[in-house]
Order: sequence, then structure tokens, then C-alpha cells
Amino acid sequence: MNQSKMELEITFDGVTSTRAVAGKLIRVGRSRRCDVTIRDPSISRTHCSLEIRDGGVVLLDEGSANGTWVDGQRTECCRLLPGRSFAIGDSTIRLLEIADSQESISSPAPIEPTASVSSPKVLGDSLARTLPPSTPAPSVQGSQADRHKSQAPQSPPRKRKNSRAQIISFVLFFVLLGLMTFVTKGFLQKLKDVFAPGEQVESSR
Repeated sequence: MNQSKMELEITFDGVTSTRAVAGKLIRVGRSRRCDVTIRDPSISRTHCSLEIRDGGVVLLDEGSANGTWVDGQRTECCRLLPGRSFAIGDSTIRLLEIADSQESISSPAPIEPTASVSSPKVLGDSLARTLPPSTPAPSVQGSQADRHKSQAPQSPPRKRKNSRAQIISFVLFFVLLGLMTFVTKGFLQKLKDVFAPGEQVESSR
């Protein structure tokens, strides 16, 4: 019984090897459960898959952390032809040959990458690792403005200070008024004691 096959050339850490795998769906990653296992710490456990479909091979990214790159562009889905390469982590994989028991693989039409981001710097045949596209970061101006706003000292409540000053002023006023009243009463009492004997003498006469 005939079976679909593909032959891959894998380059990692300066070593190139060739793998022939059978099946219509080939999973590539760091896990031993994958059909093609690469001991590259920069790739995901199940990084991508190669599927023989419609007379060609379709490269699918399996939600990897560092992405799957074709011709310097990050892609989620791409049609591959024999001789074409793609990069995952620090590894480069080239599709050498494909054979399908039911359909011819000689001339599939290439599909452009469906999703791309800016490519990393290429060094030799490997591509640098990049983080997955994240949610849009807040603007620098907005974050700096919020930071300055949070760090700016808050103005003290003036109304509270004014009310406290008024209360203290009233208290001091009444204290001083009481002291003045007490002193005045004492002074008047002394005057009364001084003049009282003379008045009694005059009244007795």
C-alpha cells in the first residue's frame, strides 16, 4: 500500500541531518511525541505541523511562542514547495521532497504567508528568536504623563487648615476674654476692699 512521504533537511547548532517521515500530517517540535523531534530549547513542544493537502504541503504554526518564519516573515499558514525552507527558533528546515500516493506534488501553487510581522536579523541560515506579537503597548507619552501625575504631590486641603485656624482663634479669644474678666474682677475687688473702710468710717460719723 502506497503512503504519503516527505523528506526534510534539518539544520540546528551547525549540524545538518536528513529525515524521511511518512504520513499526511507531520508534527514538528521539542517533544518526543512529535513526528520530528528537534532538541532546540527555543522552539515549543509542538511548534508547527506539515500537512499534505490539495497536492502540496501546507505549513501550519501550532501557536508557538517564537513563531514560524518563512522568507523572513512570521506566518501562521503557508504552502511549501520542494526546496523551500522555513525557520523555527534557532533551527532551519528545508523541504527536500514530497510524495503522495493519490495526487501529484509537482506543481502546487505557492500561497503567500497569511500573517506576518517584521523579520528578525538573519545570521547565516538560522533566524533569531523573537517573542510572539503582544497586545498593543500603551503610548510612552501617556504612561509618562500618568507617572508624573501619580508622583506629583497633592495640594493640602486648604479648607481644613482654614477651619482649624478659625477654631483655634475662637478658643484663644474666649480664653483671653476669660482671663481678662477674671483679672478685671480681681482688680475691682481689691479697689472695693481699699475704699470700703473709709466709707464705713464716714457713715459712722
